[in-house]
Amino acid sequence: MKSFAEYVQQFKDKVYQAGMETGAEKPVPYGYRVDVIRGTEMVPVTLYEGKKGFSIVVAGKTGAMKSALEQLAHGPIAPVTVSDKPYGFENLEGFEAGWIGTDESGKGDVFGPLVIAAVAVNPESVLALTKIGVKDCKQLTDKKVAELAVKIRQ
Repeated sequence: MKSFAEYVQQFKDKVYQAGMETGAEKPVPYGYRVDVIRGTEMVPVTLYEGKKGFSIVVAGKTGAMKSALEQLAHGPIAPVTVSDKPYGFENLEGFEAGWIGTDESGKGDVFGPLVIAAVAVNPESVLALTKIGVKDCKQLTDKKVAELAVKIRQ
């Protein structure tokens, strides 16, 4: 019989395989809560350990993501896809050639140096980057950004 920690990890692995990721996590009475994120959506999922074994409760509003997580928790793994384009790029026309983007962070006079970054991507690199979880940093935790930085440098 697997441990509760293994059960939690197995669920998180299913989440990643389905194209979603985890956000905040914390122990709760008799269980463990994991916020599951896809794009701008977040659904809290609580995994419980009781006398009768393990169970999962998917909270949040009824919707496609909640339904997908309920199926994921109680059924076979099936990736949640909207189209053949990476999540967040479904409605963008003209992405076949590639893009260049820039962003800045900071304000020199108050928060330290102004940092500017630029990136150029083609469709293949977008697929590779989105596969490892790259997206708008406002939708990522600081910890996840640091993890992605290591993966990108490899």
